Amino acid sequence: MQVFELYIRRLFKRNGLLIFMLLMPILFAYLLVKAFEPSVAPEMANMLNSIIGVLIILTTMNTMLFYGDRQHATDQRILLSIYSKFSYYCQIVAVFLAIGTVQLIEVMLFTNTALHIELPLTGIDYLIILLAYAMLNIIAAGLGFIIMNYSRTKSMSLACIVLAGLLFVVMGGMFLPREQLPFIVKDVATIFPTYWLNEVVVILLGDVHDQIYPLVGYLLGLMLYAGVTMLLLTRTRTKRI
Repeated sequence: MQVFELYIRRLFKRNGLLIFMLLMPILFAYLLVKAFEPSVAPEMANMLNSIIGVLIILTTMNTMLFYGDRQHATDQRILLSIYSKFSYYCQIVAVFLAIGTVQLIEVMLFTNTALHIELPLTGIDYLIILLAYAMLNIIAAGLGFIIMNYSRTKSMSLACIVLAGLLFVVMGGMFLPREQLPFIVKDVATIFPTYWLNEVVVILLGDVHDQIYPLVGYLLGLMLYAGVTMLLLTRTRTKRI
């Protein structure tokens, strides 16, 4: 885990950036809670999915933290001579998975304790959401790296990453329920992993006992999608991250 530890230490040296990364999700959570003011399960599901959607967009953008860093470029060449591509990228993606998991946990604690929004979820339900979110986080981070590896400039990378993040989140029904999407794209939305996480949240906040098989199917689909994303990432060039 040398790569993971290296970039975690490097991140902690950027105190201002670290504080910003921790405060931004809380600010968005506060705004979304005030916008939804949830009192019933469907409203809570929409609120939670919107919060997760924002976190996914932030994850894809976070992958640009080390873009253009000369020290990073040097470290990358050295580390790739030691580790395989798959091992290297797994550890890099794990950095952003750790960041995203911390952000989701702090948002849940903030909405529960500070805003007094008590979601009707058990401890197992929270673990399932964390698992599904972890898979989606891997997909988002991997997608961000793939885009950067094929982009020629930093501005192109940022534009493509933001566009891809918004596409995934909006098409997956994280901001708008699938029923409110144009009829042309409703069926297309079901192929997006964000839609699967959306459905996981809806199921857990509804009657989970009658939908065990769909729940397991969505979780397995997210795991498969995450695995394919990592394999595609190892096939990209490594000139930049």
